[in-house]
Amino acid sequence: MRRSLPHRRPQGPDTHRSQGLATVLVSGSFTVCLGPIADHVGADRILCTDLEVTDGRFTGEVLTTMFGPAKAELARTLLTTHNRPPVDCYAYGDRTCDLELLNLVGHPVAVGDNFELLAESTQPHWHHLAGTTT
Repeated sequence: MRRSLPHRRPQGPDTHRSQGLATVLVSGSFTVCLGPIADHVGADRILCTDLEVTDGRFTGEVLTTMFGPAKAELARTLLTTHNRPPVDCYAYGDRTCDLELLNLVGHPVAVGDNFELLAESTQPHWHHLAGTTT
């Protein structure tokens, strides 16, 4: 039996910015892909998989991956460095590998219809942003 969270519209980057909150993209993708997205949403920082660049070209070497527990670990370090309580923070995730990051913050948002993620996100403080998964 499929359980769905009630669709509660979470606050977005514009609202976060108006409240003086920083927007940080934490993704397994690469800077070259995330740069335009960060510009579009007005993100203050990108934490992502880091590729080696030599003489302005990608070498194919991966220097740092940003998947699963690495997302939460780096987010936790960033929050500690900037003296931000996780309970006041928001995180958005669309896969079960985002659960550790989502469970770190006080305002987690499940994005899309990933059944496994929705099954894990039954706490009352969770929000759901509808979407599709491929």
